[in-house]
Amino acid sequence: MASIHNRMPVILGRDQIDGWLSDGGMDFLKPCPPEMLHTHPVSDRVNKVANNDASNVEAVAS
Repeated sequence: MASIHNRMPVILGRDQIDGWLSDGGMDFLKPCPPEMLHTHPVSDRVNKVANNDASNVEAVAS
């Protein structure tokens, strides 16, 4: 993630959501394994909140 942003998001599985919400989440603050992440360039449409549709995650040529 460092090449995209200087902060790492917390990535949770569905089975971890209740623990995150009820326990304060501190046990979940660790890096996500790199093999779980996939990145690709997307359109700059993502910069406008009015563009709220699935096309925001479609890959575009870089």
